[in-house]
Amino acid sequence: MKLIAFSIALVVLLSALAACSSPTPVPTTEHDVLMALYESTNGDDWSDNSGWGTKRDICKWHGLTCNDERSVKQLELSQNNLTGSIPPELGNRHQ
Repeated sequence: MKLIAFSIALVVLLSALAACSSPTPVPTTEHDVLMALYESTNGDDWSDNSGWGTKRDICKWHGLTCNDERSVKQLELSQNNLTGSIPPELGNRHQ
């Protein structure tokens, strides 16, 4: 049941991120939201957390796909050992 709820939450996150694409480089707020997700789902214990929390281009972080405007368009972290909850920062994505 938790896996289903978490999967639904990830779909909501993806929808929120996709709806907010802009023609500028990946905004700091997008980075902050993704790092809040990483921290609230025990990112250090993920099966693959390559790139997360580094200065590496956010579009090269494991599980992320960006659009031509360098904004996250897809997040695929299933089967990656995420545990925890979706952070409240996701609701602040546009701020």
